[in-house]
Amino acid sequence: MTAKSVLILCGSRRQPSYTASLASAIAASLVQSGAVVDCLVPDTLPFADAETRLERDGHDHPAVAGLFARAGSADAIVLASPVYHNSSSGLLKNALDWLGMREFRGKAVGLASHGGSSPQPVDHLRIVARALQAIAIPTQVCTAEAHFGPLDEVTGRFPMIDANIGKRIDKFSGELLDFAGMLARRNGA
Repeated sequence: MTAKSVLILCGSRRQPSYTASLASAIAASLVQSGAVVDCLVPDTLPFADAETRLERDGHDHPAVAGLFARAGSADAIVLASPVYHNSSSGLLKNALDWLGMREFRGKAVGLASHGGSSPQPVDHLRIVARALQAIAIPTQVCTAEAHFGPLDEVTGRFPMIDANIGKRIDKFSGELLDFAGMLARRNGA
C-alpha cells in the first residue's frame, strides 16, 4: 500500500504560532501513521483575482503554480486556521480562493483551528470544503493556549501538553487517512 500524501495549509504566518504548532502536532501524528506530509504557510501568494485564479497551466507566479501542484498531488488536505473574528484567517482564505474543485474534488479534508477552542472557523471551512466537493472528515481539532506548553526555543513551536487533545489529533489523523484511502478506491486511484 502506497503512503498517502497530505498537504497541510496553515493559515498563520505569525512566529511563534499556536496554529503552526497545532499543524506540526497534526503532521507528526500523520507521519507516525505512515503518511507523507507537506506543510505550507501560503504567505507568498498574491491576492487571488477572478481572471488569473482559474489559470492552472503555466501560471507565471511560482507560489501560485506551486500551490496548484502541491494541492493537486495531495491525497488529502488539512486546513488549519487561527480564529479571526469567529472565522478563518484571510491568509488561508486567499489560498482557498486560488484553489478550486480541480484540487479538492473527492478528497478527504481535515479541519483544525486554534483560538479559545472555538469551532466556528472549522464550521465555516466545512462549508467551503463542501463547496469544493471535498469530504470534510467528522473529527475536527480546536485548541486553546492551555493545550500547549511553553515555547520550545529549538523548534520554535509550542509543544502539545494536553493528552486528550493529543488523542484527538491521533484520531483525526487516522480518520483522515482512512477517508483518503476509501475515497481513492472510490475514485479509482
